[in-house]
Amino acid sequence: MPLSVAPPSYTDAVTTETIAPHLHQEEQPPTYHTSTLTAMPMPNTKTKTTKTNNTNTTTYIQVAVSQSCTYMVRSDGVVDRTTGRSTVHQQLVPPEGAGSKFVFAAADNYASYLLTDKGVILRTTTGGKISLASIINPPPGHAYIKISSGPIASYFVLSNGVAMRWCVGLTGSTIQSAMTPSTINVKYIDASAGIQYSYLLRSDGFVDKVKGGKVIATLVPQGKHEESTKFVGLGQQLHISSDKGTSGPYANYLRRSDGVVERITTRGTAHQLMTAASTPKISSSYVDVAAGGWCSYLIRDDGVCCRTVTRGRIQKEMIPEKGTKYIQAAAGAWASYILRSDGAVVRTVHGGEVNSVMFPPARQAKLERTCT
Repeated sequence: MPLSVAPPSYTDAVTTETIAPHLHQEEQPPTYHTSTLTAMPMPNTKTKTTKTNNTNTTTYIQVAVSQSCTYMVRSDGVVDRTTGRSTVHQQLVPPEGAGSKFVFAAADNYASYLLTDKGVILRTTTGGKISLASIINPPPGHAYIKISSGPIASYFVLSNGVAMRWCVGLTGSTIQSAMTPSTINVKYIDASAGIQYSYLLRSDGFVDKVKGGKVIATLVPQGKHEESTKFVGLGQQLHISSDKGTSGPYANYLRRSDGVVERITTRGTAHQLMTAASTPKISSSYVDVAAGGWCSYLIRDDGVCCRTVTRGRIQKEMIPEKGTKYIQAAAGAWASYILRSDGAVVRTVHGGEVNSVMFPPARQAKLERTCT
């Protein structure tokens, strides 16, 4: 069942909402007393693992999760949308002229965005609806290459290295601004949108920390490292909404070229260095990160998914099925989704237990959605 929430106010670009630290110290979600939010019950931890049938060669290539729904991008360019219980509820297809396939998804509670192979963005809201008015075309001669959806502002990175900051007001009007790095000949190459802070990855390996559309700090790798070490990845941030407001992760994760992850909290400036290790004697590297509310995920290069709950401590190592690796994670509120090297998406619930394994189902006309 999807969650029904009201969007936050956009009257001020700098949010005054604060992180609720207690949300990030417990495995159990809070109880909401509100008529505007319908919370799904936590799944039974003894739920039997189920597997959908993989009847064709289509695989999943990327997954994005919000509080209320999940988008799974398929190798055939269709996006499967689910609102829970391991069931595909809609199949989203690019409209004619926007591109031949979807290649990436960015999910959030009030709006999600889908990127096509032509560098065009489509905005989708309730029920996976897409309208012609929701198509976001890049400037002539350019293409969008990275997207990140947030509750206050979303960030879309262009092929020329400019990050477009998009806000959608209560009236539906868009407020957009172009952001470029302060350093000459440096481009933005990725983004992570957040309610407290957003992060923009630069081509020189630094990260610009953003609040209210303004760069408030430029982050550089910390601790002992080689001079050539750079930041190469950002954790996408999950946002949780209730009658008390919207909160984001207590910490985000910046991935480095040497395989180390730097954990930075919303209330501090110190970076906690997290080094991957498959055994005490064998070093490893982190290849993907996802920042959640109650738990976050770090993927090692040996295919193990490391689940952390508090203070950056690894609470559980999730071992993939023999012959496969975990390659990408998306942290959710009621369930999280982990992409496997064989193109399956593994759905996990309370404590990191595997609840189901999902392969792309056959396309069904009754599920398909495109521009209306």
